[in-house]
Amino acid sequence: MSVQKDMLPLLGDAKDVYSTLTDKDVIDADLFVVPATSAFSGGVGAEFLCAPRLDNLLSVYSSLNAIINSTPKDIAVCCCFDNEEVGSETKQGAASNILSTLLRKINRAFMKNDDEFTFATENGVLLSSDNAHAVHPSFPEKSDVTEKVYLNKGVVIKHHVNYSTDALSSAVVKTLLKNENIEAQDYYNNSDVRCGSTIGLVTSADLNMNACDVGIAQLAMHSGVETAGASDVEKMQKFMTAFMNAAFSKTENGVKIN
Repeated sequence: MSVQKDMLPLLGDAKDVYSTLTDKDVIDADLFVVPATSAFSGGVGAEFLCAPRLDNLLSVYSSLNAIINSTPKDIAVCCCFDNEEVGSETKQGAASNILSTLLRKINRAFMKNDDEFTFATENGVLLSSDNAHAVHPSFPEKSDVTEKVYLNKGVVIKHHVNYSTDALSSAVVKTLLKNENIEAQDYYNNSDVRCGSTIGLVTSADLNMNACDVGIAQLAMHSGVETAGASDVEKMQKFMTAFMNAAFSKTENGVKIN
């Protein structure tokens, strides 16, 4: 297959659109080709959610609903970055200084100095949310043999050198999940399959903050119609709301959840 010849988009007739524009209106443009398919339910009991771009709009949807419905004790921030799939190294990506600049502006608004900013970030916890690969019924050998992740089985905690999760941050997340009676699943990549990465390492390294990579399990990631468990969306929103409502502080033995 030739990517150059065989992957050219079919745009259709755009003359009506162009006829309404003049040279004064448009100098240049960016083109985004996306599936036009609407979301739909699947499964005998409508237990599956099927749609394009579930990775990673489910995390965006869950986090936005969480911060809207939460009553944080401390300052809670929801940051949705662009360009994660191409390395995050853009002005609107996670490798930019958007988040640190925003947090420093908040710090100055409260008349705090740099030392107090460092203290705040070191006592904070960062949640990096990106969908996870569920075990595929047709290709179970692609998953780890000991830890398999399933649809509608709860929030996934992702473990790999490419993820920000460590024992401490995983324990924080599992404690919050247990308090909310939400199932936790642990994802470990099959060592024979290349593992992807998220924005967790980039943002946590920049802020020197404890971080954990989580996500909703799904099938057919990056395809035209992805599939996730409908109940997992509710569970993720509930967990994220609890996360936003929590206050964290470092102790000699780890992290205290208030």
